[in-house]
Amino acid sequence: MAQRKHEVSPQNLADEMIKQSHNKQIPIEDFIQPIGGTLNKENRRVILAKLLPWDEMVLEYTRRLSQKNGRKAVAPRVAFGALIIKHLLRTTDEDTIECIRENPYLQYFLGYRAYL
Repeated sequence: MAQRKHEVSPQNLADEMIKQSHNKQIPIEDFIQPIGGTLNKENRRVILAKLLPWDEMVLEYTRRLSQKNGRKAVAPRVAFGALIIKHLLRTTDEDTIECIRENPYLQYFLGYRAYL
């Protein structure tokens, strides 16, 4: 029996090679914090999150992934966002991770739906 070759599109590849997250920015009112309250709509990270072309960045990223090698990649929005945060704050990788852990605005920027 002949096997059909699996057609690879950027979306198929993304499904196989990337830990998925939502690329669309959630409404700020929907971001969940354990102590309640809401984020400030005027915060610079909230504003920047709305301005970036997340979908285009993810599409370009998935086009460059290998079909054959490697483990699942970090969600593209988290990867790009963490790199942007690192450069904006001028921090090391380790300090960037700590800043993200401590700051709900940075987690919102990365596309998370709730403070982790």
